[in-house]
Amino acid sequence: MALRGFSQDGFEIVEKVFSPEEVRRWIEISEVDKAKPGTRAILDSDWGREIAADPRLNILARDALGMPVWAVRAIWFEKTPETNWALGWHQDTKIAVKSRRETPGFSNWSIKEGIHHVLPSPEVLSNMVAARISLDKINEENGALRMLPGSHKMGKLSAGEMAGMLECSTTCAPESEPGDVILMHPLTLHSSSRSQVDRPRRVLHIEFAGVELPYGLEWRWRI
Repeated sequence: MALRGFSQDGFEIVEKVFSPEEVRRWIEISEVDKAKPGTRAILDSDWGREIAADPRLNILARDALGMPVWAVRAIWFEKTPETNWALGWHQDTKIAVKSRRETPGFSNWSIKEGIHHVLPSPEVLSNMVAARISLDKINEENGALRMLPGSHKMGKLSAGEMAGMLECSTTCAPESEPGDVILMHPLTLHSSSRSQVDRPRRVLHIEFAGVELPYGLEWRWRI
């Protein structure tokens, strides 16, 4: 599949990748499994690994990057009246690894949910893509992602550089339906506002990579 939007804009919407029945099943499983909004350990669950290994997702991620890929992290995002939140403009610049190992070009180590995270080299980030599966109808009313097209081409940006780009650029907030997938480059500038309505906004965000890590550093997950 040709994904010109991903290459040019840093994101692309692929409609109806998953069926309504699949979406309903995942929502039911997540409720039983008590997936917490923002949790980064979805790939520790059987259902998370099953979705991440789905060939439809793998093909989309492979076509976006032009190389074989594997899933390296999954995050459950959920906005409801009880768990409502907003995120300012940012890029996704951290990856999850098995253990801390000082490595040239890797910095800003941290631990989230007991998992080691690090800012990798530019080469790693340039060979990653996130596949965001929409589980609800998502638009600006319930906190859709707002993105700056083409910003991924500028590399990792400082706060000042982000502000400068946003002052003179036009952003957009693509809508999506349950079962749609939004492919997004990790360096695409994006933000998210609080939901303004009484309906959920659930997204399963799965990150894929097409490069191995250097100097013995290992991905926390590799599916």
